[in-house]
Amino acid sequence: MGVLHKGRDPRSGRPVGIKTLGEAHRASPRCAEALRSEFQFLKDLQHPNIVRVHELLESDGVPFLVMEWIEGQDLRARLDAGR
Repeated sequence: MGVLHKGRDPRSGRPVGIKTLGEAHRASPRCAEALRSEFQFLKDLQHPNIVRVHELLESDGVPFLVMEWIEGQDLRARLDAGR
């Protein structure tokens, strides 16, 4: 449902992850609400194993999450590598 892009916070200059809805899900109010719910759930969590979420923003009516950027391989590559 989501697509992650690497971006840069214009205020701090730090790298951030930008999670948007995938092209097939952008027109879905249900998917947009799921992303908003994800933000509400994650915004106050702080744990070394949970990516920190900074903001929920919108562009042209499409919500996106701005979150901590963590260098490493993507989940598919990690799962393909096995335990």
